[in-house]
Amino acid sequence: MVDEFDPVQYVHTELVPLLKELVQLTKAQGAIAEQQYFQVLLTQMEAARDGVHVAEAFLHLSSAAFLGFEYSPDVADLLDTLLERAEHLSEALAESGRIKH
Repeated sequence: MVDEFDPVQYVHTELVPLLKELVQLTKAQGAIAEQQYFQVLLTQMEAARDGVHVAEAFLHLSSAAFLGFEYSPDVADLLDTLLERAEHLSEALAESGRIKH
């Protein structure tokens, strides 16, 4: 028997820690707008309790590349990792054919 994929658990274990790192890194670099953006995403993902909340936060995350921020190499690398893990979430949700409510 295969365990059912839980998008909320995945967000909390895989994405939230990376967002915390991004918040701290952008804060340390003085990138205030970027820090605020990642803090909003972190707050949304920490508060996610069902698939709908996960989907909303996921949509906001997908806009990261289009906001006009100039990320430092360290932030860009961490963001790439975050987006790769978010892509795994998207693939898992597509495979399951649903979002858990």
